[in-house]
Amino acid sequence: MHGKTIKVKGGIITISVTEKFIEDVESFNRLFQGESDRCLTESRKVDGRKVECRESSVKLMQEFDRIFGEGACRKAFGEGYVSFQAFAEFFDKLEPMIRRWAKE
Repeated sequence: MHGKTIKVKGGIITISVTEKFIEDVESFNRLFQGESDRCLTESRKVDGRKVECRESSVKLMQEFDRIFGEGACRKAFGEGYVSFQAFAEFFDKLEPMIRRWAKE
């Protein structure tokens, strides 16, 4: 088990880089893609107008906390709903580190 820390906006998140963690991150990515596609489809149904995707944000925020620990989402992103873009940026930055840590 590899314990690693990630410095985020509101503190530090500690993770154990295990096979389960990597599977959980992959699961998050599938959920993210599904929710993103769902919101895009809804937007197309209303001629491209912006649609509320708060339900999707809440699902992703809950899954983020499940993977990284209670309160991790608030530490990483602050208060309020988290945008798809913010989640994407976080995982874009984290992915190379996870790959490197998994090899250790």
